[in-house]
Amino acid sequence: MAHQPFAVADYAQALKALMPRGRVWPRDPDSIQSLVLTAFAAAFNRSDITALALLIDAFPSTAVALLPEWEATLGLPDPCCGPATTIQGRQQQVLARFLGGGGQSVPYFITLAATLGFTVTIQEFTGTTALANTWQVTVPGTGITFFRAGVSAAGEPLETVVTDSQVLQCVFNRLKPAHTILIWNFV
Repeated sequence: MAHQPFAVADYAQALKALMPRGRVWPRDPDSIQSLVLTAFAAAFNRSDITALALLIDAFPSTAVALLPEWEATLGLPDPCCGPATTIQGRQQQVLARFLGGGGQSVPYFITLAATLGFTVTIQEFTGTTALANTWQVTVPGTGITFFRAGVSAAGEPLETVVTDSQVLQCVFNRLKPAHTILIWNFV
């Protein structure tokens, strides 16, 4: 369950409870002291909301406000991908680069393709010396990235059809083991 920020009234009540008792410390909601404490409470409320947003932005798949920092840290935009035009596309690029730090297994490359919006199958050839270091990536005709509430921004398309696999090819060719031959099969 997600933490909800405390309301301004909650902070104001807590601040008033911390004040000493006596005639010079009025508890009347219309007093100057109460109004000043309510102003302080609003600042605490904004700080609470910002801290909760920071927790969400701390993860690359949900980052919005810290997305430029994630991109700068990970060296994006990627020369293969170019700059993404949607928030969700930028998050996918950040996540692909973040997760792209290691692996040469079939599951690694399938997961990497999924972060770029493609569902692929990979076949490794064995049995003959001519195909010993060869593998084939089968790519269906299109990949689709859907608009997601809470992730995408107003004005972005409801779906983005990825028909151009050049990004996928560039990323795979850059990350594949150097001694292997990669065959592409588009269906």
